[in-house]
Amino acid sequence: MADNMLDQKLGRALEFIGIGEAETGAMLRGLGIDPERPYQGAEGLAAVERLFAAQAETIGLRLAALRADALDYLAQEGFLEPGKRLVVDVGWRGSTQVALAALTGLPADDI
Repeated sequence: MADNMLDQKLGRALEFIGIGEAETGAMLRGLGIDPERPYQGAEGLAAVERLFAAQAETIGLRLAALRADALDYLAQEGFLEPGKRLVVDVGWRGSTQVALAALTGLPADDI
């Protein structure tokens, strides 16, 4: 997340889970943090860490809902059926496969 946030406004820190800039901005202002400030270095990381700590329940609930939606979709598409799965990924680090294994609890060598 830190790589994606570099030089972005802190108010965009929760967009990845569907919490918009206005709502995140209010959360940050409640912590005394300027949501317009760009995410940079240790100060940016500390601000985001404070936001995450203060909003842990909200963030956790949103992540749980997104995880449930993703698992529902994968089940609907047959991805959770027993056996090997083939994933086409144009990257070279295997992060998609690792993420799918972590999300589903499937053995990494089945993906």
